[in-house]
Amino acid sequence: MDDPLLQGARALQASIAGEGLRLPPVSRSLQQIEDETRALASVAARAPAATAMAYRFLAQQGIDADGLDAATLDMAVDEASADLPAF
Repeated sequence: MDDPLLQGARALQASIAGEGLRLPPVSRSLQQIEDETRALASVAARAPAATAMAYRFLAQQGIDADGLDAATLDMAVDEASADLPAF
């Protein structure tokens, strides 16, 4: 039995091939992949603190954050994390 992620990837690949789309190959060096991975990991490491700050701020304003749409809260966290100092 295949992994659902693998099945989804194969379905996407078949869909793209069926539509006749020709996507250019993407080639990256191991150094580029490592650099991008580290950059993404550093952003992800700061996200929980930003989320906690967003929930705390909303609670202080009398807003129930659990009742908000998750996409709205994510957008607020993204905007708030832009002002956070880098560690």
